[in-house]
Amino acid sequence: MTLIDPSTGKEWYKVDKADKEQVELAVKHAEAAWPAWAATPAVFRAAALRQYGELINTYAEEFIDVESRPIGKTRARTQGRDVHARRSPEEHR
Repeated sequence: MTLIDPSTGKEWYKVDKADKEQVELAVKHAEAAWPAWAATPAVFRAAALRQYGELINTYAEEFIDVESRPIGKTRARTQGRDVHARRSPEEHR
């Protein structure tokens, strides 16, 4: 699948599109992982989610580009509403 930058009309990126079997396999694995995740104590789940949040912050610029560019949304709007809006209140200070 080719992503087009609407501001230029030019090809921006090519991504592989999952077929039905790949999606079904991903869902199967997610469902299989759920019981272990649900049984994990909340403190450990919270720590894992904080680490995930740290990764989002580390790669924020790339996320902003991927989120805004294909649909023509401004980087400023994406940064404020989509990427950094999910930060914890302490990180906004």
